[in-house]
Amino acid sequence: MKFIHMIRTAKQKWNSLVTKQLRKVGIFKRLNISFLVLLLISALFLTFFSFFQYSREINLNLTRYTSMLVQNTRLKIQDTMEEYENMALNFYNDSRIIRAISENSTLPETRSPGQEQLFQTNTFLIENRLYSLRQNKKHIVNIQFVTPSLL
Repeated sequence: MKFIHMIRTAKQKWNSLVTKQLRKVGIFKRLNISFLVLLLISALFLTFFSFFQYSREINLNLTRYTSMLVQNTRLKIQDTMEEYENMALNFYNDSRIIRAISENSTLPETRSPGQEQLFQTNTFLIENRLYSLRQNKKHIVNIQFVTPSLL
């Protein structure tokens, strides 16, 4: 109970001290200062509040936008790679091409004219197929194919 009484008396002394100090200043100056303080406090509160809200919203939108960009890029790369994989599978599944490759690999280094003609025909078939793969594909600059050494 004494503690509460001490707090009340301290509050009353503080109020009387503030009142005496304010009475020394004219009413016009007190009103101007009080309204200026109210305006500054409200302006600062609104400024910082709106700044933090705005920056949080920007960060949230940037995170969403970046996530969507990465996801769209992944899907585009996946579609493109599937297209190129299908092109490679079509090349390797073509029995004429595989036969031409195996025939050319079995021919010796020094060939007879008949073997040279077969080699040139097979080479033309393979090159023509590789060239046709490259047409209408602006990102394909060079095409190489890999075969087992026993073909």
